Amino acid sequence: MTYNYTDTDLDEHAVPPPPKRVDPDRADLHGLTGFYCRAMNGDKWVSADIAELDRDSLRAFLRSRGGENLWAENIIAGLLRHEPWEE
Repeated sequence: MTYNYTDTDLDEHAVPPPPKRVDPDRADLHGLTGFYCRAMNGDKWVSADIAELDRDSLRAFLRSRGGENLWAENIIAGLLRHEPWEE
């Protein structure tokens, strides 16, 4: 389950999602898509192309606006050289 939140619905019990993470082995893909997000690269925050994200972070990014579409997620994963998800 993905928890999506905005500034208006945060309360003292809200737990933000874990940070997205860059896969260091995917550094050569920087700039591939032109779609960027904030992610952790080691212990540093960076602006990362979604092609650089590790597999779990890519899925979190794709679902970050409240949607789940396994078919579309697997297409994007394949285009970005990740293994598909099976559910």
